Amino acid sequence: MHKISLTSFIDIIRKAGTQKITKINSVIKQYGNYSPSVDFYKKIRDKIVEFFEGKCSREELIDFHLLQTPSKMSHYSVISKGVVTWAGRKDYTWFTPDRAIWGNPEIQISINPELGLIIDDKKYIIKLYFKSEQIRKTDADIILELMKLSIDSNDIVVGVLDVRNSRLITSTREIDGLDDAIKAELAYIESYWKSYSSK
Repeated sequence: MHKISLTSFIDIIRKAGTQKITKINSVIKQYGNYSPSVDFYKKIRDKIVEFFEGKCSREELIDFHLLQTPSKMSHYSVISKGVVTWAGRKDYTWFTPDRAIWGNPEIQISINPELGLIIDDKKYIIKLYFKSEQIRKTDADIILELMKLSIDSNDIVVGVLDVRNSRLITSTREIDGLDDAIKAELAYIESYWKSYSSK
């Protein structure tokens, strides 16, 4: 059984043709070799969680980029300002969001939403989106669907927070055939992985 991140799964889905194969090869080669030191967004991800937990102030979050390497500074600055803008004057209560896995016996996807917030008496479980390229609707739909499939989402709103643009995306309607499309992508990855391993 192989476990991959939700981000890796979305990155694979975004590709087509030989680019998809190249991305799967990259995921396979990196499998089992995760290191926090090469996770570009780990520090700001952890700081955002601390902010919503009430363990750091807005000022600390906004200034956090000043403590980073030059390659991270501009990205972290935009992200922290976007998060603070979205939080605004919202009255929220923190809770620890559930984590889950979803997939088949061979390939499983880690579903790790970062935020659990109660806003206006509604419970939200939120996945953070960090990349500079604007999130595509299809990507958001897949992330939201996987969160609904893997996490007990009764009476819970699942969302994706595009942190750079201070925009929370939530599911508004069921999309016919989306589950089947996700399963087909997973089956393709499984088939390719088996072929790669047999070489």
